[in-house]
Amino acid sequence: MKVDKLLYVEWIDPVGPHDEWTKISKVIKSGTALIRSVGFVARDDEKVLVLIPHVNDEQKDCFGDITIPKGCIKKRRVLKCPT
Repeated sequence: MKVDKLLYVEWIDPVGPHDEWTKISKVIKSGTALIRSVGFVARDDEKVLVLIPHVNDEQKDCFGDITIPKGCIKKRRVLKCPT
C-alpha cells in the first residue's frame, strides 16, 4: 500500500484515565487537550482517520500509527510532501 498524502490535523483528545487512585475533585476538573499531529494518511473513512508518521523506503512498514475518531477532528490540512 502506497501512502503519499501528508496531513496536518488538530484534534481534541480526552484527558485521562488516571492510572492511580485519584481524588474525585481532580477527576471533575479534568478536561481535554488540543493535539496537533502530522502523518501520512493510511485510512480515512466516515468513522476514523489513521495517520502514520514514519514509513520505510519500500512503504511496507510503519511506526507510530494513531487512530483519531472523526468527531474529535477540529482542523485538517493537506501538506505538500517533498519528492
